[in-house]
Amino acid sequence: MKKINGKRMKELMDVKSVNIIDVDIEAEFKTSHIMGALNIPHNKKDFVEKVQKKYTKKTEDIVLCANGKYETELGKLSKQLESAGYESVYQYKAGPMEWKSANLSVQRSA
Repeated sequence: MKKINGKRMKELMDVKSVNIIDVDIEAEFKTSHIMGALNIPHNKKDFVEKVQKKYTKKTEDIVLCANGKYETELGKLSKQLESAGYESVYQYKAGPMEWKSANLSVQRSA
């Protein structure tokens, strides 16, 4: 399990394709999220199964992020994904608010 900050996340995104999963609940995700992030809420019982359906290659880089309130869930979810065989799971605890304050791309859902 690897923890990263905004600078490191931006570096990863500049060099290769990174899969960003925002674990916030849907209403918060719609308010603001990192550009290109997929929303799989942390409270979904089938979280790992949803990730496996979307990302079949276990070697892909996956970054889990949360908007502050749910950052404690990131550790649990990272462990679950690693137990399922994913090799490169990162935790970005600051989430979209730090991302936005650094003037990096965020989006809102309709």
